[in-house]
Amino acid sequence: MSTELIEQKKNTPGRRTKYNKKVMSEICSELAIGKTIRQVLSPAVKGRPCWESFRTYLNKYPELREQYSNAKADGIEYSLCQAQELLNESL
Repeated sequence: MSTELIEQKKNTPGRRTKYNKKVMSEICSELAIGKTIRQVLSPAVKGRPCWESFRTYLNKYPELREQYSNAKADGIEYSLCQAQELLNESL
């Protein structure tokens, strides 16, 4: 196979992910326990949309935007609690 064909296949976009409330809830649940959006939307995790698709969904579905905002706030709180525990252990 020539390099040109490999490059062509590599740059070919995949199939668009359809909006799925269950998948969006799973994503938000993972964000709520401190995972990053890059971890949650990693191509290694099957059935997850790419970042661009997820952003489109955030703009299209207000209920997802609210769920995402709440999950991010929870994730920040979770991470801060972990950091506080580590700080207390080191003192």
